[in-house]
Amino acid sequence: MQQFILIPATIAAAACISDLQDHKIRNPLILTGYAAGFWYIIFRQGVPGIPIFFGRALLPIALFYILFVIGVLGAGDIKLISVLSTFLTIKETSTVIIFSFVLGAIWALFRMLFTRELATRIAYFSGYASLCLREKKLLPYQRVGKNAVIHFSVPIFISFILTEVIS
Repeated sequence: MQQFILIPATIAAAACISDLQDHKIRNPLILTGYAAGFWYIIFRQGVPGIPIFFGRALLPIALFYILFVIGVLGAGDIKLISVLSTFLTIKETSTVIIFSFVLGAIWALFRMLFTRELATRIAYFSGYASLCLREKKLLPYQRVGKNAVIHFSVPIFISFILTEVIS
């Protein structure tokens, strides 16, 4: 287990609380996370670690930008993954991302089953996909209904902890 897990875990936990309460992950928290990640890299690798910090921070943003543009993923969720990645290797970041999407999908599935909206959500997504194919471009994905949004910071936090436990 990583020596410095407490700092990113605290930032991720605070992001979850903020997301659950306000439906937002505040930028001061993200900036605090980036500052901690920067100093973590400097502590571990010295000045040569600066480009590594920026590479690790920018990779999730580049990967998920399109999901943000179409409205599938929130900016705060992407920035949270970005912050956590500054404390992780590329392999660990990949594990966090995979676990996050799997846990998020499981959570969404159970929620849709519980609220009896699975058929409605599948029909909506099918219509959305058909429209994108017909228009030959990605369109914004409209979230319909109060149960259409999950707080993705929670699967990100759980995935981060699981990744640290197994590594």
